[in-house]
Amino acid sequence: MTVLGTIGLGLVWGWLAGAWAVSPRVVIALSATTLLAAIEVGLLVGARSVPVYLVAAALALVLRIAWLRELRSRSDRSALGSARGGRR
Repeated sequence: MTVLGTIGLGLVWGWLAGAWAVSPRVVIALSATTLLAAIEVGLLVGARSVPVYLVAAALALVLRIAWLRELRSRSDRSALGSARGGRR
């Protein structure tokens, strides 16, 4: 059961980090915070859960960034189509 909690924590943190990662300074701060959270997971749950947490956080981060890029791409295409007078 603790593994599921660790996965959930990693997914939530990765998803939030994906929303906040806007500049190099913020990315460095998020990386440090992720490392501290991984240490805390290791101390509270056990060292075997740290890789699970990190993989879940990385997966959520990558999915969030890809999702935001796709939304921006669609938004740009939609704005371009409306500027030309029609939708594609």
